[in-house]
Amino acid sequence: MAPRNGIGFVVPTLGTRGETLSRSLKSLRGQVELITLVAPKKLQERIVLEQAGLFDLFVVDAGHGLAAAINQGLKAQPENIKFSSWLGDDDFLEPGSMEKVLGRFESAPESSAVYGKCNYVSSNGDVLFLQNVGRLACRILPLGPDLVPQPGSVIRRISFEQIGYLDEQFGLAFDYDMFLKLRRAGKISFVNATLANFTWHTDSLSVRQRKQSVDEARLARSVNAETLFEKSLLLLSPLARLAAVSAGLFASRLAKRRPKRSKS
Repeated sequence: MAPRNGIGFVVPTLGTRGETLSRSLKSLRGQVELITLVAPKKLQERIVLEQAGLFDLFVVDAGHGLAAAINQGLKAQPENIKFSSWLGDDDFLEPGSMEKVLGRFESAPESSAVYGKCNYVSSNGDVLFLQNVGRLACRILPLGPDLVPQPGSVIRRISFEQIGYLDEQFGLAFDYDMFLKLRRAGKISFVNATLANFTWHTDSLSVRQRKQSVDEARLARSVNAETLFEKSLLLLSPLARLAAVSAGLFASRLAKRRPKRSKS
């Protein structure tokens, strides 16, 4: 039974990861009030049958990119949803994570968003490392790289509306741009708990994609820089770019070193 806690999650999918999609949805079921699935129209019938009972609302993806698909799901949520977020179709929440997030919102009512720690896991589900930068991650947002984990984070819905939802000009760094904007809507609070698991794919995250991501991150920092200090930090962008690319390479090497699980 879905809890009446006012939390709604969007799960965008292309329908190509049926097994991990089920894992993602199951990690949400029992923790959030509303689960919205966004997928192409041609896959609606199959996905509805395969994932029966694991989501509450289906939204047809208009095909304008990932940020646009997430925005579609967010805007389709009913008025009773007061806290929103999204989860990748191969990522999953930790048990009890949303209870901890709500507790943080209650103790810090001025918060526009709450985030916590996040495991990076291989495609087999093995933990590679724990992203545990903590409160410092939010403090260095204007400098970069983006160390605020999106998986497991939750945004106050009114704050989403205030920033105009996700900026669809970004193909990869829309979550970074979102967190930069949310600072103006209220405090971004940290809860000292592991909230989610992010799957790192060595085959899908190419060098080209990593460079695109860090280039978009620089653009996000530029358009969101307001004070003279934040604008001066743009001079350090080459260092942030190097740090982000190096972190990606490090995670990929860790994932490649992990032995594959036996299917027996």
